[in-house]
Amino acid sequence: MNEKKDIRIVAIFCGSSAGADKVYAEGAEELIRVLHKNNVSIITGAGCTGLMGIVAEEALRLKMHITGVVPSFFMSENVVHKGLSELIVTDSMATRKTTILEKADACIALPGGFGTFDELFEVATAVQLGLQMKPIGLLNTKNYYNPLLEMLQNAVKEKFVREDHLKAIVSDVNPEALFDKMLHIDYQAPANWIEKLIERNSF
Repeated sequence: MNEKKDIRIVAIFCGSSAGADKVYAEGAEELIRVLHKNNVSIITGAGCTGLMGIVAEEALRLKMHITGVVPSFFMSENVVHKGLSELIVTDSMATRKTTILEKADACIALPGGFGTFDELFEVATAVQLGLQMKPIGLLNTKNYYNPLLEMLQNAVKEKFVREDHLKAIVSDVNPEALFDKMLHIDYQAPANWIEKLIERNSF
């Protein structure tokens, strides 16, 4: 069995919309209860709407520590949750993502849109390059991420992504099963894979 990962702080990426089905909210709340049971704190984008707001409300209800990271231009909008345990204001969206990734031990993407995809692929790329070694989880509520997972498999088939790198990402429809997979994830960035790729011009 793989060595159990030490996960104390999880970054949550998710939509500013609650989605078209109440199961997305239910999945988000269940995930927070699982993290609470495992004594995990969370860090988010500080939003108060959609799944972001639902995540924050459930975490606060359970008296979890929740850190929000928000770019300064959002502070003038009515989108920042007022009850967070800690709020960090950054100068840009890029700094916001960097701050979240530096503080988190792992990342979980719930269903979401462009912003969620952007955050997910930024951390996946950092892990692929060996810049960070963080488990990445997809909460696949209502099989939301199935098309993305199929696309990633196709990218492997067409030799745009290494199959080894997909091991950095685990998914499950069940929050508890997902977190267990993340605790025991089997991934090591291949050493010097970029140099080898250039040398061989092949995956």
